Amino acid sequence: MLPDGRRTSRWPRRQLDYPVLEHGLFRVSVGVRGVGQDTVSHADLLSRAWGGSNPVASLADVVSWNQQQDRPGPADTWDWIKQQLLSSTRPPLDDALIAREIAEITEILAAQYTPEQLADPQVKRGIALAAEGMFVSRVVYGHPEVGRANRLHDDAFEKRELGVRAFFHNGMDMAAGLRNAMNAMGPDADIHEVVLAMIADAWSDSMYGGGRYRDNPGGYDELKSAQLLHDRALLYGFSSSQARIMAFVVNATGFDQGTGTQMIASADAVARLRVHWDLDDREFEVAQRIAVTVAGTDLQGLSEAHNVASSFLIGVEDIMSRRHSEHRILGRVLAKTGIQVNTIEDALRFVDMYGALRPDEYDGPLTQEEYRALAPDNRTLREALIDRLERNAGFVDPETGYRYPPGWRFGERGNVEMRRRGADELRRICARLRADPTYRFADAYADALAFAAEVEAHPAPHIGPAVVSPSAAWTPDSADLVRRLVGKRPPTLDELRSAFDAAARDSDLASLAVIGRSSEGTPMSMLSMNGRGGRTVPNIVIGIRPHANESVGDAAALALIGHLRAHPELLTATSYHFVVIDPDAAALAAPWPADPTGPVNLAEHHRGFYRQPLAEQPEWSFESPWFPLPNATSAALARMYDRTRPMLAFAQHNAQLGGVFTLFSGDDRWLPDMERYAHTLGRIADRHGLAVAESHGDTVGLEQVGPGAFREPRYGVTTSLHGGRFSSSDYASRFGGLGLQLEVGEWSTPDVDTAAVDVRGLVDRRIDTLARIVRRLPPAEMVWNPHARAAADQIHILRKVSAAIDDHGVADFHLRTVHTFALRAAGLMVQFLDQRRDARPHVPLLNIAARAMHDHLTDWSQEAAQHLRPAWVPLAQTAGYQLDGILAISLATLLRERG
Repeated sequence: MLPDGRRTSRWPRRQLDYPVLEHGLFRVSVGVRGVGQDTVSHADLLSRAWGGSNPVASLADVVSWNQQQDRPGPADTWDWIKQQLLSSTRPPLDDALIAREIAEITEILAAQYTPEQLADPQVKRGIALAAEGMFVSRVVYGHPEVGRANRLHDDAFEKRELGVRAFFHNGMDMAAGLRNAMNAMGPDADIHEVVLAMIADAWSDSMYGGGRYRDNPGGYDELKSAQLLHDRALLYGFSSSQARIMAFVVNATGFDQGTGTQMIASADAVARLRVHWDLDDREFEVAQRIAVTVAGTDLQGLSEAHNVASSFLIGVEDIMSRRHSEHRILGRVLAKTGIQVNTIEDALRFVDMYGALRPDEYDGPLTQEEYRALAPDNRTLREALIDRLERNAGFVDPETGYRYPPGWRFGERGNVEMRRRGADELRRICARLRADPTYRFADAYADALAFAAEVEAHPAPHIGPAVVSPSAAWTPDSADLVRRLVGKRPPTLDELRSAFDAAARDSDLASLAVIGRSSEGTPMSMLSMNGRGGRTVPNIVIGIRPHANESVGDAAALALIGHLRAHPELLTATSYHFVVIDPDAAALAAPWPADPTGPVNLAEHHRGFYRQPLAEQPEWSFESPWFPLPNATSAALARMYDRTRPMLAFAQHNAQLGGVFTLFSGDDRWLPDMERYAHTLGRIADRHGLAVAESHGDTVGLEQVGPGAFREPRYGVTTSLHGGRFSSSDYASRFGGLGLQLEVGEWSTPDVDTAAVDVRGLVDRRIDTLARIVRRLPPAEMVWNPHARAAADQIHILRKVSAAIDDHGVADFHLRTVHTFALRAAGLMVQFLDQRRDARPHVPLLNIAARAMHDHLTDWSQEAAQHLRPAWVPLAQTAGYQLDGILAISLATLLRERG
């Protein structure tokens, strides 16, 4: 059957290793396996053909077929096509020829930019130039629809007869690279700079086979690719400035095998390239920013699920290539046997068959002695490939291997956990290859592919297959959402549980699970809102009510649950998990006033206040070197974090007095993002009319990483206020993710003139008053119920504040801190004394102490109001800020991590 449906007896079907139609010298087939299938059908060939009623074979098929023919004629044809495609002077390719590539790039950009932006003439010109770069690399080095790796050769460096194949450096996965480049530039990046980055990425490997800088300083691959792009850009109508910027970017991706770094990470190389491409200050600033993106994108595969399988691709290519070593053992053994390998599977089967061979002859520029020094034991082919794979494991490993260029948006080491898993798996495979001679490379590669599938099904933290679309659903009118979905006060615990139940009952996107029991035996439920169809996506944990008095986060969580139910498309990118951190303590805190629209009296507020003592806080009781025995609630939460391994872990705190601030927990790779996120949260605070607190009592001794942003040290905070405790955010960050505590004040307080108040005397007077009341109580009445323990804890903290003032003097935040802890202690003492008086009305001292404590709370509240001038902040602003913060940081991190 011919492609047009006609039958013919003159073209009998001949069954070789693949089906063909044959007649004389003519065969209708490409003669090799296709992508993801055993054979290439006639329909596949027709779909790739170019033309109308008389289809013409695709240029990629023509090149691939000519490379198969080991004869002068086809080789000359291939050389001519390659020279034409890599010519710096030929006219731009016709849009019809590169239509597929134009469509792919346009689709990638459309996820982030509007049709109007895509219609910009310069953007369209850039898309065409990037599409030409994709087309050239695919035709010259390997096309995704053909599925074969073409030869890499340059008469000045790689020998044609050694048949180096582009198993790794081909055009088969270029679309993913361009998407990484766009996402690495960030959602707020100017589309023109993003297009320049995509152009540079598409052309960065266009000239291949000429070696590295150390091999060929005047004609190494990245230099020649940069020069070609420079010339093509001018032909496409780009300015000289833009052409030189793009050339610098491509040149800066040059890799030094010895140091394991790219040129963009070397100050000397960057200075040399700036002079070479004649960049002024503005051009240099833009070029550096884009170069970091493209250089990081070039090796983003190290941080993805296929990193082990990719190591086989680069490993096989390396042992053929002089770029890696003069040994070139695979190329020499192939030349001895006369066998061609076109796919990685072909190459690995060859190594399995001829693994015991050694390339005894050498005819290169080195002396025999120099050559033997490279491989003194004259390794076998199998030994050489195992050696190379072991070296690749070290390169993948984030601790010993490649370091992404400084400023790389996805972090200096990429996905640390994914790289560790890949390096461990590759080392395991290599150990088995060494120990078991019956374990074939073909089987090892199949194991590598199975590992990738398993990782994608059960990914490392912050890794998943979904593409993130920064739609308007990520930036709602959060204040309006809080007003509509929550109201003027946060939900009670019962209302929050009802919202969990409703989401799990009415939505096919949510489920409810009990993660354990609290210290008091309360079932701890977690609402999980997951991506559709069981898609594995990164996890984000929302920890609600970490402290009993902090209920603003309850409102933000309730609004987020409603928003996710209304916009399930957000769950194609991530899963959100909601859990109440301490239900026992939350049950002891009085609800908000029924009508909190007017000024709320500080005294009345604190008569219902409860906050658990530090030693009883699950939020600060995770296992650490100083605190080895977590309570039951913390243990349940730890198991939850172990299972979810979150990309982000939010602990929804709120202060009582003051502005917004953030505590971050994460390793060093998150530092650039902490600063970036601090500025993002600052803009959100400004939008909600909230001030950013540059200092706060909770941040004493912490590293400041941005406006109102502070970083917790690893293994817990060791400040004078907190002691050596380990937080839930810090515990969650052990999986490579980022922990955040979004703090927002219930009352705003303007700048206070601390010098006008005797803060040192104030704190001592508060401590003395509280201690005097306690001393006057009969010992039998000091029952250590929750409120008594909590009051004692607040008095203890006041004593630490006093000591800190003695040691370091009065800081700006101390007046607010003293009033906060004094009012907390007074409110807790009032409740404790009221409970004891009601239980034992015949004890006169209890009645006297209770009345006195009520009076002190009233007086202290008035004095605090006089000093701090607090203004009640509506819930729509405070919870709206937290909701905006969760969505904004979630989106930014997804774009940062996904690529």
